[in-house]
Amino acid sequence: MGSSGSGLAAMPTRTRLYLFCLASGCIWAGVAYLLGHRALGRIIWGGLLASPVIGLSIGLAVRRFHALSTAGRIVVSLVDLYVAACIFGLAAGVFDVFTGSVSRNAIEVVLQSIIGVLWGVTFTGYVIFLWPLAYLNHALLWRQASECDAGEGSAASWR
Repeated sequence: MGSSGSGLAAMPTRTRLYLFCLASGCIWAGVAYLLGHRALGRIIWGGLLASPVIGLSIGLAVRRFHALSTAGRIVVSLVDLYVAACIFGLAAGVFDVFTGSVSRNAIEVVLQSIIGVLWGVTFTGYVIFLWPLAYLNHALLWRQASECDAGEGSAASWR
C-alpha cells in the first residue's frame, strides 16, 4: 500500500467529506445510545438508524458557516445540536408509529418523541457536555470542508 495513493487520502475531498459526515452521525448514534437507551427504550432504534443521514445533512448544512467568528460558530454548534436532536426524535417517533400500537395518534406519538429527546438533552444537563462535543465536531467538519473547498476551487462548485 505505502505511497501507492490508495486509501482515504487518495479519495476525492468531496467523498472524504461525505464519509466524515456519515461517520460523525454514527459516532453521535453511539453517544445517543449511551445516554438515551433507558429513557427511550426500543424506539431509540429509529433515531440510531437515521443517525448517519442526520450526520450527513447537518454536516453539509454546517459547512456554509465556516466563515463565522468563533462566537458565531459556537452558536451554530448549539443550534445544530438541537436541530439534530429534533430529527433524531422525529425518526424515533416515526419508528414508534410503525412498530407500536395502532390505536395511537401518529402525530402525537412523533411529537412526544421529539419533545422527549429535547427535554432529555436540555433538562438532564447533557447539553453541558454535548454542546462542546458538537462544537468540536463542527470544527472538524469545517476543517474537512475547507480542504474540500480548496481542492475543488470553491464551495459554490457543489452546493
